[in-house]
Amino acid sequence: MAELELVGLSKRYGRDLVLDDVSLSVQEGELVTVLGQSGSGKTTMLRSIAGFVTPSGGDVLVHGRSVLNAPINQRGIGIVFQNYALFPHLSVRQNVGYGLRVRRLPRHEIRERVDRELDRVMLTPYADRKPGQLSGGQQQRVAVARALVLRPRIVLFDEPFSNLDAMLRESLRRELRDLQKRLRFTAMFVTHDQREAMALADRVAVMRGGRLVQMGAPTDVYERPAHRAIAELLGRANLLDCEPATGEDGRALLRWRGHTLRTDDDLAGAGADPCVLLRPEYVAVRPGAPDPPAPNQLGGVLSSVEYHGSSRLAVITEPGGGTLLADLRAGPADPYLAPGDPVTASWPAAAVRVIGS
Repeated sequence: MAELELVGLSKRYGRDLVLDDVSLSVQEGELVTVLGQSGSGKTTMLRSIAGFVTPSGGDVLVHGRSVLNAPINQRGIGIVFQNYALFPHLSVRQNVGYGLRVRRLPRHEIRERVDRELDRVMLTPYADRKPGQLSGGQQQRVAVARALVLRPRIVLFDEPFSNLDAMLRESLRRELRDLQKRLRFTAMFVTHDQREAMALADRVAVMRGGRLVQMGAPTDVYERPAHRAIAELLGRANLLDCEPATGEDGRALLRWRGHTLRTDDDLAGAGADPCVLLRPEYVAVRPGAPDPPAPNQLGGVLSSVEYHGSSRLAVITEPGGGTLLADLRAGPADPYLAPGDPVTASWPAAAVRVIGS
C-alpha cells in the first residue's frame, strides 16, 4: 500500500482550474520530486496535501485513509518551508521541541523525543545554539528534525533551497538526500529546478498547466520525455521537427533539413511530423567537414562556444541555417575549436529519441 496517494485531486479558484485531476502515489521510504514552472500547480498540490488548501475535488490518502477532513496537525504530515521558518530567538532544542510543547506533551517525553531526533540528524553538539549560529546545512537539519519529532508518516518540502546560491544548494541537496536515505522517511519535494529534481528523486513527477504530465525514474523522464515541453523543462535539448523517409534498404528513417537520421526507436506510430529529441551530450564534434555524407552526421560551422568549466556548449549552424547544440567535454586530448571553424557533428542512433509534439 502507498504511503501517500492522490486520487483525482482538483482545485479551482473561480474559473481558473489550478489543479486538474491529479493522481499519483508515493511509496514508503520514497522521495518523489514534483517539478514544474510557476503556475504549474505543484505548490497548490503540496498545500492541498498538507491541509492549507481545501481541494475542489478528489482525495488525499495517507496509508489508505482519507485525511481531507482531518485537521492539519492530525494528518501525519510534516512540512519543511522554503525559509525553514525557524524561531531565531529559540535554541535548536527549543525549535525542535516546539510542536511537542504546543501539543502539551509531558516535559520528560519532550526531552526524550527531542534528544533522539537531534542525535538522528547529528545535531546533539549544537542543541543550545541559536539558528543564526548554524550553517545552512545545519539549519536544514533542524527544520527536518522539527518535522520528524512529531512522528509524521510523510515530510513535504516546499522549495527549501530556492533562495540560495548554486554552490550551497548543491551541498544542502546532498545532505538532505543522505539524511532521507539514512532515516528512511517518505518525502515529497517541490521544485522548479530540473537539476535539483533529478538529483534528489527516486521518481520525478512533472507538472504542467495543473496536470501531472509524466512520472517516472529520473533517467526515464530525462531520456524518454512524453512530449517536447517536458524535454525542454528537463535540461538542454535539440528538438528537431523531422519528416519520415525510407532508405534504399527499405528501412524507415527520418530527415531533418535534408540530413538523414537513423534511430533505434520504432517509427510505426511516429506520425507525419515526428519530433526528435537529441540531447547535446550525445553529439560528438570533430574539426573539418564530413566526407562522404552519412546518416546521423552533418557538417556545419561552429557559431559560438560557451565555457562551462567541465564542458563547453557549442552551437553548430548547418548550411540550411538550422542549429544544433553539442556538449564539448573539456580535456587535454580535445581539439581546440573556435567560432567560425568548420566542424562535423555526429551521434549514435540510440540517441535519436522520437517524442510527441
